[in-house]
Amino acid sequence: MFATGFGIAGQLPYIKALFEGCKRGEVVTRRIALFWQITIGEEVLLEHLNDWMDELLRRDTEYVCYI
Repeated sequence: MFATGFGIAGQLPYIKALFEGCKRGEVVTRRIALFWQITIGEEVLLEHLNDWMDELLRRDTEYVCYI
């Protein structure tokens, strides 16, 4: 998955759904690679999305996400 700037917010629901599907055995995802690019001046995004990213990593009980 690729995202730039605040576009990461559009990817997060898909990643959450993949994690939940893995737990239920409905999805055979083995690895998720997330590439997120921010530019100078967008550092404020890190502050706003830090909690969301931490939540994603907590949900990754199967260790499929590579960030």
